[in-house]
Amino acid sequence: MTGDISNAFCTAPVAKQMYAPAGPEFGNQEGCIAVLKRALYGLKTASRSFHEFFGNCLLQLGFSPTRTDPDLWYRKSDDYKGYDYIVTHVDDIIITAKSPAECMSQIEEQFNVRNKEDLPSYYLGNSYKRDDKGNIHVSSTKYIKEVLRQFAKQHGEVQKQSIPMRTTEHPETDQSPYLNADKIQQFQHIIGVCQWLLVSGRFDINYAVSSLSCFSIAPRKRHLELAREIMGYLHKYPK
Repeated sequence: MTGDISNAFCTAPVAKQMYAPAGPEFGNQEGCIAVLKRALYGLKTASRSFHEFFGNCLLQLGFSPTRTDPDLWYRKSDDYKGYDYIVTHVDDIIITAKSPAECMSQIEEQFNVRNKEDLPSYYLGNSYKRDDKGNIHVSSTKYIKEVLRQFAKQHGEVQKQSIPMRTTEHPETDQSPYLNADKIQQFQHIIGVCQWLLVSGRFDINYAVSSLSCFSIAPRKRHLELAREIMGYLHKYPK
């Protein structure tokens, strides 16, 4: 079962004392000093505050973080014959348990959860399909096709490529001109999408993405061309 927490950051208290001058929308209190009590969106510490606050909630429910991944939580199921699992990604949660709705209702006692879905077919860029044997198959094909569609709409179609990057390419020695601001944003967008696909399981683009990601701050013309070739490879092999 999946869901995401509504207005997540604002549910958590701020990590430290913060103040802000009241603006004209405060009427006759304009100019007064407002004390911030909640981790408002835009604060540098907001994400961390919510992460700790939600983690404390899961601890109270009997869950413990695993040693390999602090965002993977588990606890003994009520019949002590297995485990309940909750995985968090900022404000998105996915529950695997004998009774996931029961876990979700416990979370809803403290948070407003929206977009709840039993046996989700799509979650965080991955499609989920259960076969007749009960196995769950995970695929990022739908996400890739949507990314390519939006990318082509903004930056033009990419040509299909047979491999993510040729072995003759050495981006670390490239001396082509540096990109302007718009092209830098395009490069960073491609790298960000591809890094998420790596997490989703597209390990075949790992070398190409790793070779280019270190140039995200100051990419060159050839770096962008190589990044677009990765998109071209995904265009040819979305599955």
